[in-house]
Amino acid sequence: MLSRKLLFSNVLINGAGASTSAGVYIGEDVVRVESLQLQVTSVAGTADVKAEYATSWDNVTYDSIADTTDITSSTLLDKANNPEGVNVFPVSAPLNRYIKITITGVAANPADTLVTAYLILREGYA
Repeated sequence: MLSRKLLFSNVLINGAGASTSAGVYIGEDVVRVESLQLQVTSVAGTADVKAEYATSWDNVTYDSIADTTDITSSTLLDKANNPEGVNVFPVSAPLNRYIKITITGVAANPADTLVTAYLILREGYA
C-alpha cells in the first residue's frame, strides 16, 4: 500500500533560498521510500528548484545532504515539458529510520516560488 506524507504546503522558496522538512519516520511499517511528489509554481517566471535528502537513526543527528545523490538537481531541466506541474521524482533507497528533504532554489528561480511536496511511502511487511 502507498501512503503520502505532506512535507511542504505552499512554502516560499525565495530565489536561491532553501527550506528543510521535518523528519519523517520510515521505520517499521514502511518497506521503502518510493518517490517525492513535487509541485513548484511561480507567477513571476518558471520555478526551478533542486531536492535533496538526509537520513538519521534518531531524528536528531542527520548525515550530510551534500553526501547523498540529489533527488533532482533541477525541476526545470528534469521535467522540461511540465516544470510547474505535479511531478514525481524517484528517491534512492535511504537505509535509515528518518528522512528529511531540503528544497533549494536553482539559478534564476523566481523569488515568489511556492513549493508543495509529499513523500510517497510503500507500507507493508518487509
